[in-house]
Amino acid sequence: MENIKIDFLPWDSNFFGLKVGKIDFSSNKELLDFNEFKRLVGNYNYDLIYIFTNLGQIP
Repeated sequence: MENIKIDFLPWDSNFFGLKVGKIDFSSNKELLDFNEFKRLVGNYNYDLIYIFTNLGQIP
């Protein structure tokens, strides 16, 4: 999970007046570790991040 790619969403950002991004984990086979996720995305300067995943990935 070291290589998290956050896609910037310009339309949503303009609409909400925030920096909005999305992460798509749906093709990733790893389980999501919430603490690891917070550590990695904490380095980015986003106000809101949409997360797309399969329910089976959430422990």
